[in-house]
Amino acid sequence: NLKIIKELGKGAYGTVFLVQDKNSNEFFAAKQVEDKKLKEKKSNLTNFNNEKDILSQMEKHPNIIKYKSLFRDKTSFYLILEYFNGGTLFEALEAQKAKYKTPFSEKQVKYIIREVLNGLIHLHEREIIHRDIKTENIFLNYDNPKDKSDVNIEKAKIAIGDLGFAKKLSETGKAGSVIGTPICMHPAMLEKYNKVHGLSQSKMPKKEEFYSYEADIYSLGVMTYELLFGVTPFQGRITEEILMNIRKKEYQLPQNYLRFKVSKSCILFIQNMLFPDNKSQRDEAAELIKDPWLNEIRELTNIN
Repeated sequence: NLKIIKELGKGAYGTVFLVQDKNSNEFFAAKQVEDKKLKEKKSNLTNFNNEKDILSQMEKHPNIIKYKSLFRDKTSFYLILEYFNGGTLFEALEAQKAKYKTPFSEKQVKYIIREVLNGLIHLHEREIIHRDIKTENIFLNYDNPKDKSDVNIEKAKIAIGDLGFAKKLSETGKAGSVIGTPICMHPAMLEKYNKVHGLSQSKMPKKEEFYSYEADIYSLGVMTYELLFGVTPFQGRITEEILMNIRKKEYQLPQNYLRFKVSKSCILFIQNMLFPDNKSQRDEAAELIKDPWLNEIRELTNIN
């Protein structure tokens, strides 16, 4: 009883459509995964099963896209998911820059990161890592269309979506697959990515090729930087250049960064997620949510 309204976008192994229930008139997002795609690569089938199993078994949480049902036709499976009418955080950031000539304010970014962290806490407490945290996989929903057009991000409901790369951790609490988007990848994962693709001569110890929840925290650090400054912290024309800059821990604030009026506590918050000083590992999501930057009363805003 679902009617396809329009295509919303394409993912790694599926196409997402806006659909409407003919009986209730309610809207949903339907992720179509064709049988031929599942047969093309073993990883496609693994990712699809991971997403289906994780979403269908997870308790509902306001900051995680909700699973509704699964059905199939002669050629494809369809994951029916909660529909978010505001699109992705990536689209909102682009709209913000176009409309106001600046990325999000520090106050706005605090709101976004709190919401995403609440979703990550829910996942991590259930021993699930997302492995592809980025602005394209964070979804927004607005009650008022004007809030969307004005990019009033603090009026948006925010949720983590696209769990195709998500994984329930094994008994060791570690994962080793190279998954995600290189520019947002945890260093150990990116190092392995480059070795697999013959781009790196590094003889990194094998134990460092495995990762846990810190992969999501690192990616969140990359995303926080991007939301504040409009660019990602590590630049490079190819993944090898990005890896080189990450190895050197070379990320610089934009030349005109003072105009963003970003506080010192905010910079420390990002540093803690990317390359924490004097720590064997990054803070977990449940600790980060208590960070002074997210809880301080003084608020700073961008210059528009």
